[in-house]
Amino acid sequence: MTMQIYETRQKVVDGKPIGWHMVCSNSSGSRVYPVGYCADHAPHPTAEDAERCYRAWTLDTARFSIESPDEMRRCGVCGDWTLMRAEVGGSFPVLVPLCPTHQDRASLDAATSKPTT
Repeated sequence: MTMQIYETRQKVVDGKPIGWHMVCSNSSGSRVYPVGYCADHAPHPTAEDAERCYRAWTLDTARFSIESPDEMRRCGVCGDWTLMRAEVGGSFPVLVPLCPTHQDRASLDAATSKPTT
């Protein structure tokens, strides 16, 4: 069984690092390719820039207003009970509970942002 691994990786050409991409690789490492917006442009100066680029792609390509009629969950923004979800992610999407009021990119970003410490 092959696993897909998503991570930032430095692109190296002729032994010299030229920048960073968010990539997907298989668990054997035999296939590595840029994903999201990184697939369409030159590498980023930093790994953090590549992560931000991929996050923007996941939010820009999210699907909204998905109904889950069998399970009420708390909205990831306001905490109201809802049947509605947004789907975010590439090959392994995640359903994020968002009430009808928060079915938008900014709310999805807030509901899925890493907590700051």
